[in-house]
Amino acid sequence: MRDDEDVKSELVSLRPYRRWIDEQRVVIPRAGFAAPPLGAASLARRQRAFGYTGEELRMILAPMAETGEEAIGSMGNDTPLAVLSDRPQLLFAYFRQLFAQVTNPAIDPIREQLVMSLGVFLGPQANLLDERPEHARQLRLEQPILDEQTLAGLRAIDEPGIRPVTLHSVFRAADGPVGLATALDTLLRDAEYSARRGLRHPHSERSGHGRRVGADSVAARSGRRPSSSGSGGASSARQSGRRHR
Repeated sequence: MRDDEDVKSELVSLRPYRRWIDEQRVVIPRAGFAAPPLGAASLARRQRAFGYTGEELRMILAPMAETGEEAIGSMGNDTPLAVLSDRPQLLFAYFRQLFAQVTNPAIDPIREQLVMSLGVFLGPQANLLDERPEHARQLRLEQPILDEQTLAGLRAIDEPGIRPVTLHSVFRAADGPVGLATALDTLLRDAEYSARRGLRHPHSERSGHGRRVGADSVAARSGRRPSSSGSGGASSARQSGRRHR
């Protein structure tokens, strides 16, 4: 029988893992990058474009911003199914998670940071059976939701193996489902071309004005076209939606 600490000490001493991380990990620059000003009219327009409702702003986002705590309104969702609605719906609304009636508290990455983290790693993944320093060539995000300053710093990175390029997923609102399908085809081609060149690609749905809208990020990242038949596909195309990058 071997002691747990002895086994762990032997494994961590096989390679200079800490030095590899210190030398290879890429850090997002934040100095010199500031969030652009956003007026009230522009904010309201984007909220409508990305499907934020007055109920979400009042019951979920406002309590989180004011108290820094999880809103009570997020404890369950009893709204009707999106497929039964006669109003435009985001593609996100068609995916539902059943509310578990249990007494366990929600997972908290702040109070339980010893056992969990919201950190996300971006970058190429090498063969796990071949331990080399290049395995640590990763970019770490503290959380999957990016603010304007972090996003600007991410786009400015120019490191071997990690060179972001922005891909746009917008289309003319007047083109409807056909324009959405064309935009997704173009996005997939651009993403494949960038990946073959070793580039990493955040995609953008910023339209700049009301005549161009963003493709739903669920459809954009799944690589599948939404159906142009029925109210669901057309509504998603007109509504356009994205929660977070």
